[in-house]
Amino acid sequence: MSRLRAAFHSLLSSGAEFNESEDYLAFRFRLLNAVMLTGLVFSGLFILVDWLGMNELGPRQLLATKLNWIATLGLLFLLRGRKQHYQRVAVLVVAVNFLTFASALVFVINDELRVVWFYLAVFFSYVLIGSRAGLVVTGLSVTVIVAANQILPLPFSRNAMATLLISLGVVSAFSHVYTRRAASYFERMTATLATLRDLASKDPLTGLLNPRAYCEMGDRMLRLARRRESSLSVLFIDLDHFKRINDQYGHEVGDAVLMAVAGCLAAQLRQSDVLGRIGGEEFVVCLPDTEVEGAVRLAETLRAAVESLDFSHIPGQPVQVTASIGVATSRPSDQGLGDIQMRADGAMYKAKSAGRNRVMRFPEV
Repeated sequence: MSRLRAAFHSLLSSGAEFNESEDYLAFRFRLLNAVMLTGLVFSGLFILVDWLGMNELGPRQLLATKLNWIATLGLLFLLRGRKQHYQRVAVLVVAVNFLTFASALVFVINDELRVVWFYLAVFFSYVLIGSRAGLVVTGLSVTVIVAANQILPLPFSRNAMATLLISLGVVSAFSHVYTRRAASYFERMTATLATLRDLASKDPLTGLLNPRAYCEMGDRMLRLARRRESSLSVLFIDLDHFKRINDQYGHEVGDAVLMAVAGCLAAQLRQSDVLGRIGGEEFVVCLPDTEVEGAVRLAETLRAAVESLDFSHIPGQPVQVTASIGVATSRPSDQGLGDIQMRADGAMYKAKSAGRNRVMRFPEV
């Protein structure tokens, strides 16, 4: 059953990939594929029963149904795996079916319920294309029905026309409300998911990556570095005597220091670098395409930037913040980012032992 469900899902997606912000497009894309597949089946059935003599469409409507089948098949293949073609294919599908329904209205006079197809045209134009298209198709449907009724050999009665047009307006109004609500729901859901993803990956105080998100991104960067046969370096940063700041000034000041340090570090990094907070006063930086010498130079820049931070606005004794930084670079034997980070952590502890407020790289340990 699960395989069948997966196969059906793959059929409706037709090989197109959607990101997390395209949920509504993915829904309409699959619906459009479902509409075209259903149209192929029922158009084929109409052609088959006409051929068997069970329900004759007449030569003109039979030709229109065959052309509809061929056009739908072509549009189905045009859309396959091409989400960028969605809008134009949706417009063409609605147009092709609308013309087929108008043809049936004129040429299949022995079918009293043939106007029902216009209800589907209105509904699917709203859902597949949008409210403006739905209003246009509703207006065209009313115009075609009223005009055709003047030339039909067996026209609809006044009561039937009134019921038909009013109910068509009701369907249009319902479809408009449904489409707007569905679009609003998907927009809110997308925004909520984005917020949840942000909360799940960010440190709430500093806005930096949290340990889980940092490690996931760092491991991906390490795999990419191996494919490129390039180096990746890690900086392990620990603020010196941070507990004294919390004890002397309180946690509110401590939090302000952490936020200031986070902003200071981020301002010195490249867009490709990854910065995370993995502990109370511990920060880590992942540096792609960086040899150990370049990582040491950047670490010295970060150390000096932290030391020069001005906290004179804090009342009481002046706050002086410094950092000890350990540097390590990837090795072929590394199993993951944790191996590099462990060496950088060891180098940081050596920097602490050597007097703090300094940078030490792992080979020196």
